[in-house]
Amino acid sequence: MFSDTAIQLQPVFAQWIQNTHALAPGTTAPGATTSTSLTWGGGDLVAVGGKVALLPIPLGTADFLAIIFMHLQFM
Repeated sequence: MFSDTAIQLQPVFAQWIQNTHALAPGTTAPGATTSTSLTWGGGDLVAVGGKVALLPIPLGTADFLAIIFMHLQFM
């Protein structure tokens, strides 16, 4: 439906939300020893300095358009 080769946009809002979610376990559940989602690496959490670490998942134009569409539905 959407092509990631069309217009290259940077989904800044989506990346901000993603970063917030990636940082949340370190502050809300610092003693967590298991993962709650395959997104966070299944059961293989990586700790750096005693905090949960996760590499960012790159988002493309199609992800950006889907997020905008979802937000517009709930306005």
